[in-house]
Parts: sequence; structure tokens; C-alpha cells
Amino acid sequence: DSTGQGCRHLFTTSGEGVTNRYGTSRHVLITDITASANGENDSTLPLFDTHGEGWAVIFQNLHITIPTEKGIVKAPFTGNANRAIQTRSRGTVIRNCYIQGSGVSNAILVVGADCKIENCHISNCWRGIRVQNDPDGGTNGDVDRCIIRGNRIINCTGSGVYLDDGTAHLVQGNDFNNCGQGSSGESASAIYIDTTTPDDIQITGNNIPNTGNEFAVGGTVFNPTQVTLSGNNLRGYSSDGTSTDSGFDPASSAAVSLETEATTYNFTD
Repeated sequence: DSTGQGCRHLFTTSGEGVTNRYGTSRHVLITDITASANGENDSTLPLFDTHGEGWAVIFQNLHITIPTEKGIVKAPFTGNANRAIQTRSRGTVIRNCYIQGSGVSNAILVVGADCKIENCHISNCWRGIRVQNDPDGGTNGDVDRCIIRGNRIINCTGSGVYLDDGTAHLVQGNDFNNCGQGSSGESASAIYIDTTTPDDIQITGNNIPNTGNEFAVGGTVFNPTQVTLSGNNLRGYSSDGTSTDSGFDPASSAAVSLETEATTYNFTD
């Protein structure tokens, strides 16, 4: 029943170092909080944040709104919407959270390894979930083994899930609707892969119909033989492999290479 105002973060971590067993925040549960961001376009101001000095922090049952409506910041806020959750520590769990309105930013930014995002509802954001190597080094130099499972991601101007870096990610059982509203690149794909060493990325059991999702899958340079695409609902796209309705960004040769696998191992028309 507490109320806070004018805070940089509602929660963050700090400590002696990621390899120091003393002073590192471990196994902390943050749960049942309703919060609204301040509306400033500042990457240092996510509502919930972990530094590299953290381990197995759990964010649960958070209800986060950003003061925007269709990407426009409401008065009295003057900046642009900021991300809701940013984690730079290892083993973070984000589950059963509701995030709405991060219109020009990522709802969730993951820059730490072994993160799990489950059963969240994300809407009206620029990007839903972005997995990106920490430019400052992160916890172990890479952002690997991220599990994104059972989330509903809707009305994202850009990609619903953006795998910018890392290996051995699992994207499973998510529902994408009206994501990737742009005409090309990562802003046009429900799932976008942008890692040169994807190694064992699994995209399985997701619902990615052609209902507002410009493309189901896009990417830049990645090895399609290291991506498993199976059991996804890709209904509503054509299968001719030439039009923008194929479900795979024709500007990405790697994404187009996945189309044969998609029509064989997924649910298509």
C-alpha cells in the first residue's frame, strides 16, 4: 500500500561485482506492484532494472503502464515513453506481468543470460521483447539461453520478439497479433533474428497468423540451418514464396530459406 513519486527506478540492483559472492542481490522476488512510468525518453529510467550485479531476480504480477496512447505521450508528460523492465543480470525471471504503452521503446529489454519471460501480456509498444548483448559487457559477455514462452504480444509497431544477439534461445507458445506494422526490416516482422551465430534457436508452437503481422519471420544475417521452426500457426499467408504474403521477409535471404521448413513442419494454408 505504499506510494512513490519522482523515482529513477522502483527497483534496481547493485553490488560488489558479478563474480563476488558477497554483496550480490540473489533470489529477490518483486511481486504484485502497479506502476506507471514517467514518460521520459531516457534509457537510464526503466521502472524495473537490474544491473549485472544480480542473480535470479524474479519480477511477478507487475502491472505497468506507460503514459502513452498509440505512441503519443499524454499530458503532463513531455518526453517519449521508456521501457518498462530492463535486466542486465543473469537468471532473471519475468512472469505474469502486464505491460502497456511503451510506444517508442522496448517493453522488456534483456541484456543478461539465462532469462525467462513467461505468461506476460504486452501491448501497444514499439518492440515487445528485445534480447541484446550488453554494450557494457553484461554479466558474462553474452546473452544466451533466453526462454520466451506463453506470452501474448499485440499491437507492436516493430517486432514482437527481437533476437538481436545470443544463442540457444527458445521462443515457444506465444501469441502474436498485429506486430511488425512497418514495411521492411525488423519493424515488419513478428519475430526478427539479427544474430550472426544463432546456434540452436528454437521457434515452436507460436501463433503468428496473417492478422496484422506483416511477416511472421524476418532477419538480417543469420544461419537458417541453426534455427528450428516447427509447430507454429502461420495460417493466412500465401505459400508462393514471392509475395510479401509469404510470411517471410523477401528482403532477407536467411528468412526466405526458412520458408521450406515452415511449410513442412508448421500449420499453413
